[in-house]
Amino acid sequence: MTPLRHARKRKNMTQSALARSAGVSQAHISAIETGRCSASAELAERLVHAIGPSLISEAEILYPERFRIARETH
Repeated sequence: MTPLRHARKRKNMTQSALARSAGVSQAHISAIETGRCSASAELAERLVHAIGPSLISEAEILYPERFRIARETH
């Protein structure tokens, strides 16, 4: 799981809500969360602002491969 998805879920936000807060489409958030595209530094800053710096950093968004989070099993 990418740090962005993990932080978004911890904040109880939908992709659509995060997209609205960051000024991008839900499809763009999905693409970032699945690794199909990368966020720009400007977008990473907006995403941190939308989610909260206590839950995620710009580095985690820009370099998700360095911070990959194991899936929680239920």
